[in-house]
Order: sequence, then C-alpha cells, then structure tokens
Amino acid sequence: QYSTTYSSSTFYKVNGNLYNPLHRRHTNTAANANRSSRAWIYAACLVLAGGAGLAYYRRKVEIARELLMSKPLKERILTAQNEIKNGNYREGYKLYHAALEISSCPQSRPADKNKQAFITDQIANLAFMMGNYVEDDNAIIEISLKLSNIYESKGMNKAAEIGYRWCITTAEKNCNGLEYSPDSNALLGMTQESLGMYYYRRQNLTKAKEFLESALTTAKRTIGSDNSQVAVIRNHLSLVYLESKDYEAAEAHIKLAIENGKSQDDKSQLAVYLVNYGFLHLKKGDMTEATKCLAQVKELKEVHSGQELNQNIKKLEMTINGELNE
Repeated sequence: QYSTTYSSSTFYKVNGNLYNPLHRRHTNTAANANRSSRAWIYAACLVLAGGAGLAYYRRKVEIARELLMSKPLKERILTAQNEIKNGNYREGYKLYHAALEISSCPQSRPADKNKQAFITDQIANLAFMMGNYVEDDNAIIEISLKLSNIYESKGMNKAAEIGYRWCITTAEKNCNGLEYSPDSNALLGMTQESLGMYYYRRQNLTKAKEFLESALTTAKRTIGSDNSQVAVIRNHLSLVYLESKDYEAAEAHIKLAIENGKSQDDKSQLAVYLVNYGFLHLKKGDMTEATKCLAQVKELKEVHSGQELNQNIKKLEMTINGELNE
C-alpha cells in the first residue's frame, strides 16, 4: 500500500562519486586462479543454498537465450559475446555489466528484467574464466547480491535469504580490516538495506528494523547524513515503524526524509515521502495534515513516475475523500 524505493538501483556516493559496485575493475594473477575458481563455486553455492546452483544456472541460460531481446540490451549482449569470442574478455565483462544495469533499472521492461539471471550467469562464467576473484572480494558480494535480488523476485525466498545473509557476513569481514575501505562499507550498507527490505516485504518487522537500522548507521558513517540514499533508508524505516504502530518513530524518520528530499535538485523521491507521510497522518486520524501532504504531492506532479507511486497517490486521495477505508 505504501511507496518504497528499491535500493539496489540507487548507489551510494563515495568520495564525491556515485559508487556503482558493478563497474569495478579487477586484476588477473595466475597465482590465485585455482583458488579463485574454487571461491566462486563456493560463493555461488552459498547463495543458491546447495549444489542445485550450477544446474539452475544452466537452465536459466537456456531459457534466457530464447527470449526476444530489445535494444539497447540486445546490442550490449551480442557485442559482449563477440568480444569474448575474439578473446577480449575485459571488454566483454564491462559490456555484460552495462547490460545488467539496463535490465536492473526500475524503468526497464519486464522482458528485460527476465534477462538478469542470464546476464549474471555470463558475468560469473567470465569471472571464472579470468580467474580474478577471491572468496571475500567485493565483486563476489556484488554478484551474489544481484542473484539474491533475482531469487527473491522469482519466489525463491530461502535461497534469497541465505544469499543476503552471506553477503552481509562477508561484507562485515571486509570492513573489519586495519585500513578503512569506503567501497566495502558502502557495499555493507547496501546488503543490510536489501535484507531489511526482504524482511519488511514478508512482514517480519523485528528483523526488518534490525537490518534497516544497521543500514542507516552504516550509510551515515560512509556517505554522511545529508546524502539522498540516507533519506531512502529513513523512508523504509518509517514504513516499518508505521506497520509496527510506532507512529512517533515513523514520523521522526519520514520528516527527515522529506527535509532531505526538499533539499535535492531532483525531487523525484520527495513525492514518495509525502505520500507515505499522508498515510501516516491518516493512521493517526489527522485528516487535515493528510490533505496537506496530498496537496504538496500534486504540486510535484511533473516529477511523478512509476505505477506504484501513482496508484498510492490515487489511494491517498480516495481515502481522504471517503471513497476508501484506510
């Protein structure tokens, strides 16, 4: 009923730049090739909760090959395949990552989203060939996090939960080193937020609070309290506290999210926060304040995007007008 922001498609800002973990580069060394191959198999099996992982990969590859592919995704994939055939593994690797970003975009078509498993499988196979990963490398966590997102969307909840937890445990280990790593900490925040929202979607509110509060702490430490991604996490926490009937905590988080949204040049998230604040006021029985939130949302009409948001704006308005029961 409420509007969320899917955090996997929004990346942390580290040292002034957007941290997109799927565009990292890795160096290849022959010395760790055998160990790296074993590490990838181990990590993949953890995400898949057992030896069914490789069979699942092969099945997804065959299914995805039969899908009709649209531009520019089709072009990226075909070009990547040609680069690999010509021995240009790194170029193919980068093109597959670009294709994965296209398929992961919230605005992408369902047919493109269905190619995520195929593309991720190709990235994993290519990484295996190049032998440039170690078990606790951030790139392994990034791929595993993407896989977990895919498994959750396909209803493979147990595999998704195991994958999210493995990502958090491994990211935490990387953050405990002697040298502070902004990349590792940003990735930890992403994994914590992903698992928190996984639990929220399954109404396990206690665990959702735990991991989203951890994500908030990590994000504030890594990217600062004024970053827009921190506001996204606060919005998610507000939803959890709203469902828990802790209206005071819910309001504290959503007000800070709204304040942040107003300060951003891009107002696209502000409408989401205002709609959720309107629903919070309705829960509290404050029709006047809910109506004010709706009026502010309508003033932002030019930045409205997404079916979920528009549906929730309509629900908020209908509830205020007495056409729906909250």
